[in-house]
Amino acid sequence: MSRWASLGWSRMGYAAATGAGLGSLLFWVGYWVTFVRGNLQGPDFFSFYSGAKLFVLKGGSAVYDLALQKQYELQVIPHPPDRFVVLPYFHPPYYTLLIAPLAYLDYRTAYYAMAAVNIVLAAGLIVLLVRGSERIHGRSAVVAAALIGGFFPLFVTVLQGQSDLVVLVPLAAAYTAWARGRLGWAGIFTGLALAKPQLLLLVPVLFITRRAWRALAGFAAVIAALGAVSVVGFGLGPVLGYLNAVGRWAIGGTLPTNGQIVYTDTAVYSLRNVLEAVPGGGKGLALAILILLLALVALSLSWRPDKPRLDFALAIAASLVLSPHQNVHDLALLVIPGFALADLALAGDLRWPRAAALVL
Repeated sequence: MSRWASLGWSRMGYAAATGAGLGSLLFWVGYWVTFVRGNLQGPDFFSFYSGAKLFVLKGGSAVYDLALQKQYELQVIPHPPDRFVVLPYFHPPYYTLLIAPLAYLDYRTAYYAMAAVNIVLAAGLIVLLVRGSERIHGRSAVVAAALIGGFFPLFVTVLQGQSDLVVLVPLAAAYTAWARGRLGWAGIFTGLALAKPQLLLLVPVLFITRRAWRALAGFAAVIAALGAVSVVGFGLGPVLGYLNAVGRWAIGGTLPTNGQIVYTDTAVYSLRNVLEAVPGGGKGLALAILILLLALVALSLSWRPDKPRLDFALAIAASLVLSPHQNVHDLALLVIPGFALADLALAGDLRWPRAAALVL
């Protein structure tokens, strides 16, 4: 193929990708505008709002009480109490402190505020990734922005008022710092991304396998600081109760419900649920297989040639696949592995760049 023909196909590819991203973005924006004219009783945000209300009005000891969560969720979504399914709020205490100001707003205004924050975070995510990239600049940056903006899981995050962008932005900063060799900052930003720790199991493992002790020290320092903030804001008892409940959920696969009807369908999206459903399987076997798979990926990270961008992308993607709990909006984390693949392919650092295009 001649050079001019190759350039022509390249331009057509860029135009098609940009059009697809912008078309998807415009479609979802239109859907969201129509959606918010309703009663807003569908999004997951009512669980976050109820958690913030509980903290402000009842204190930290009440936030993870499912009976009280039910009571406050019913104030947002009127429903017969005996048939109401609680959407449990089990984000870390420090995240609750972050969203607590929403409790001072009415529900609709709080939803709009969270949507605005998520949109700003999405813009910040794109800027972080593009500025930290090797080859995605100029028209490539426009294509990347269009595709990220039109990515369905990212839209679901905004629609649901979810926390994935609060995870994604510091995680993108960690990815950029890791790629540039700023290991301490990579650890610090990874610690700040732990609003959903179950989605990032292998990132600290990457630090260990690469013997990146500065990254591990930064990560540990942030965890210690967030723990201290949580104890100050909530008290030691509620924090220990939260850790106990999350530990039981991580091992047993279910939260302690205390007699409440609790929404658990999000576990259906996880590999763990698939393993539990296999004939002859069970919770113990599924957990053992997940731990084995995590160990194998950790070994892979330790044996691979050192490619910082690809290693970090693999750690994120594998963490997401092996997470015991995930939903559609959590797939927004794939923005970073996807961006990394595109960046490496354009830089000529992949053995099979066309395979990367197929994956994307």
